[in-house]
This record gives sequence, C-alpha cells and structure tokens, in this order.
Amino acid sequence: MGRYILGRLLQAFAVLFAVSIGIFLLIYLSGDPVSTMVPLNARPSDVEAIRAYFGLDKPVHIQYILFVRNALHGDLGHSFKYRQDSLKLVLHRLPATFTLAVTSVILAVAVALPLGIISATRRGTVIDNLATGMSLLGISTPGFWLGILLILLFAERLRWLPPSGRDSPSSLILPAVTMAAAQIGMITRLLRRCMLEALSQDYITTARAKGLKERSINYGHALRNALIPTVTVIGLNLGTLIGGSVIIETVFAWPGVGWLMNEAISARDLPLIRADVLVMAVVITFINLAVDVSYCYLDPRIRYQ
Repeated sequence: MGRYILGRLLQAFAVLFAVSIGIFLLIYLSGDPVSTMVPLNARPSDVEAIRAYFGLDKPVHIQYILFVRNALHGDLGHSFKYRQDSLKLVLHRLPATFTLAVTSVILAVAVALPLGIISATRRGTVIDNLATGMSLLGISTPGFWLGILLILLFAERLRWLPPSGRDSPSSLILPAVTMAAAQIGMITRLLRRCMLEALSQDYITTARAKGLKERSINYGHALRNALIPTVTVIGLNLGTLIGGSVIIETVFAWPGVGWLMNEAISARDLPLIRADVLVMAVVITFINLAVDVSYCYLDPRIRYQ
C-alpha cells in the first residue's frame, strides 16, 4: 500500500507539472492582460512600466521558470485585480466551494442510493420506471437553467429562500439542490445497473440456495460489490463539482472558487487564474487518490502492491 501511494504521489506531481505548463501557455491566448489594467488613452511608457512591474516583459519561458520557482515557495503571484496574494485569495474562497460541493454530494448520495437500490430490486415495476425517468430528467436538465427556475420559484415567487449570496445556512439550499440534480440521476442509473449485474452473478444464486434472506442478499452481497464503481463516480463527481462550479456559483453569486475564477477570467488576472487552477488540480488529484485507497476497504480482495 505504501509503495502504491508513493507511486500515485509521483504521478500527481507529474500531472500538476503538466497542468502548470498548460495553464501558463494557454492563458496567453486571451490577449494582453495589461490592456485591461490601463485606460485606453494610457501612454506607451505607462503600459511598459506596468508590464515590467508584473514581470510580463520577460520571455514566456523565463516567466514560467520564475513562476515554478516561486510556486515551490508557496508564492503564486499577486492578483492584478485585487492586489493581494493569489494563493491566499483562493484558499480563502475554497471552504465555500468545498461546503457547496460536499453538501450537494451528500444530498445526491442520500437520494440516489435508495432510488438505485429500489429500482434494481423491483425491476420493471412502477417505482423502477419512476426512478429511471427521474434520473434521466436530472441528467438532461442544464444546471444553470435549473438554478434560474429554482430562483424564480422559491426566491422570487414564494420568497422561501434567498436567491443568492452566502448570508445564512438557507442560502446553501438552492445551489446545493441545483448541483445535486445531475449527480442524483447519474448515481441512480449507475447503481441500478451495477446492482442488476451483481444480482445476476452465480454467488447470488448460491446465497439464495443456502436460504439467505433477500434483504441480506441485496445489501450484504450485491450492494457491496455494486458500490465499487459507484464510489469511483461519487469521488470523481466531488472533484468535478469542486473544480467545475463556475457556472452554479456565478448564477447564485456564491462566493467560492468558481465565482472567483469567473472574476479572474473577466479581468484577465493571470496570477489568480493560475492559482485557482493549480489549487483545484491539487484537490482533485488527492480526491482521486483517496477514492483508489477506499477500494481496499470496500472489497478485501483488492490489494495494492
């Protein structure tokens, strides 16, 4: 296990290195960031002074070497827009995004697991058809459109919940439900398929022949084997939600990393964009590692060398 974790950590550093190169090069395709920091009638000397102040007058490869050197010391540069340390800005917003993502995953799991189990164990019934239809609807509904509908219904018309911000615990409900909708559909359909596949295996037939109760067979044998791919998807979804929450956080003005990323892209804030992407890459990488390690506890037959 220790050797496996060490190998995965080395892979993680390689991934982060590739991400840093990609984001460093691709970010220049958006244009000159200095143009957004100066008025249209700025003098060329002032523009060059600002470019030199932020180190943008150096060749790209020199900028990257300086970026890596500073990043190894925890310095990802100062935000052009906020005039603050970029890493501190991202870390300050990370708890809000993490809270939203974890809440939506918990909500999705709490709804999808019972739906998937019931749908698989009662295949072909009305409950199965309803669960399948609801899951398909959840997957097919765009998140931003669902978020706007929820705001119009529960915030504007009924006035039960706040439409945006993070002022109270109730502010978490609408964005969490919006983010959880697609995950509920995905997890439900996956768990249903995995449960049906597990229930068709020979060891289930043997368990029934031994006289085990159907409840024990469903939850003690079939569900445990069906959880391995399901846990993989849940872990990947958590990483995706943390790293890809830009649209939902923008719709609900949720002050997290996604909202900060949108602001940084609009302002062409290079240091803040780099810090945002790198922090998200680190979080997603270690979430995937935790998911892989969890397989040993879900299935004792799995061993890492």
